[in-house]
Amino acid sequence: LMASLEAVVLKATRHDLNSAAKKSTDEIYRPLIDRIKENISSGRRFFSLEFFPPHTTEGLINLLKRVDIFANSQPLFVDVTWVMRSDPASEKVTSSSSLADCILNFCLLDTMLHITSVQYDEKTVLFNLERAKKIGIRNILALRGDISDDANVTTTDFQYACQLVRDCRKIGIVVPIIPGILPIQSYQSIMKIVQLSKIVIPDSVLTTLESIKENAEAVRNFGISFAVQLCRKLLNREHHVVPGLHFYTLNQEKSTRQKYTLVE
Repeated sequence: LMASLEAVVLKATRHDLNSAAKKSTDEIYRPLIDRIKENISSGRRFFSLEFFPPHTTEGLINLLKRVDIFANSQPLFVDVTWVMRSDPASEKVTSSSSLADCILNFCLLDTMLHITSVQYDEKTVLFNLERAKKIGIRNILALRGDISDDANVTTTDFQYACQLVRDCRKIGIVVPIIPGILPIQSYQSIMKIVQLSKIVIPDSVLTTLESIKENAEAVRNFGISFAVQLCRKLLNREHHVVPGLHFYTLNQEKSTRQKYTLVE
């Protein structure tokens, strides 16, 4: 597997693979939570990025080119989603585990791997964790996984993330909570998210989207502008709202870089 991944990365990235040798073999890994806390205590804002495994080897090559560009901006970490269609724990080049392997060991970015559990027995969960450990993954985002289509999901309670944060703090949960920013990419995609997640779009945003829904470029530009405004509000030092931001890139490099560049 490593040989095939190396061949892909050699085509994909501008990183000299020998740069890995520059990292001291005795270098002590600093846990991600410690680095998050250090940034918070010093007042340094940080960001992180999410990617998902592409369908093809060619798609992987293109994605790693983008990740390599992102690396220049020094994200605190990168996370990789657990995608069932690609047999996520397998050694297939397009699996979630293999993408995490590439980003961690070739792009040299601290990498977090999603792992779901709802569809697995204990033996499989342990296998998936061992696979991640073998790669060198030290950070796992443990998730339940997608619920069934016929599940009874309420649409009246906890519609907004700020409600979750408020209740966490109220009962004494003090761990850092980092908001994820998912920009509006198209009218169709945001409507699909509304349907799947049962979220409520503010009337002012919905009115704007309805008026420009036939103009794809206008929707994308509005999505970027709205996301930038939201990020700036969240990072406003006077309000002490959040310490950093997590960007759901949807594997899009230009629009994501545009957002965090404008936020800076």
